[in-house]
Amino acid sequence: MAAATAIELPAQRETVAAKILRGLARAPVHLVLVVLGALWLVPTFGLLITSLLPAGVLASKGWWTIFSHPSLATWSNYSALFHNSGLITALKTTAYIAVGNTLIIVVIAALAGYALAWLDFPGRDWLFIAVVGLLVVPLQMALIPMFRLYNSFHLYDTVFGIILFHVAFGLPFAIFLLRNFFVGLPKDILELRVALDQLVRDAGERPPERFRVEQNRARRRDGRLGHAHFLSGLSGPS
Repeated sequence: MAAATAIELPAQRETVAAKILRGLARAPVHLVLVVLGALWLVPTFGLLITSLLPAGVLASKGWWTIFSHPSLATWSNYSALFHNSGLITALKTTAYIAVGNTLIIVVIAALAGYALAWLDFPGRDWLFIAVVGLLVVPLQMALIPMFRLYNSFHLYDTVFGIILFHVAFGLPFAIFLLRNFFVGLPKDILELRVALDQLVRDAGERPPERFRVEQNRARRRDGRLGHAHFLSGLSGPS
């Protein structure tokens, strides 16, 4: 008996009228989201306008005065800001802390997460349990021991000491996050990638699409992690 062949039906194309109706149905939701987004940005916009107004005007009137008197806007506040040596030094210190903290955490966490996910070595599971345990250590418990340690190594009140402080408390979560990400990647894809990389380079061709997708996923995850720790460094003590 001959096997029945599958018949593929052509996909139905959506008509223009259906697209218009679907857009109208979603319009109220989009309108509400736009209004909420605009209201959310009002305080930020107010801060921007405030930075352009003299202090005397702000003391007697609100920032919305600029709409009726645009000539009140001035760049003198920014000029005073960039000529304040103390503030510039503080901004540089904050940038050093944020960039240093981000680079160290992303590099070490990527290496450690890969090792905990793919390499077999004695005590790997216990080491991962220790990393998870460090996630629940309260910051207050480590303040006095770290203060004594910093005094012993003369790291107190130094930029490098603050960077290490951020790294110490941000690294466990970063390792935990990247380890779980690497575990979720197909192992056969990663193993084949090592062998095919050389072949692809020799042939001068691009890697297969599946490899590029997994590589882009890893880059996006590292980018999100780096962004979070960069913001943490900016908002932390400096």
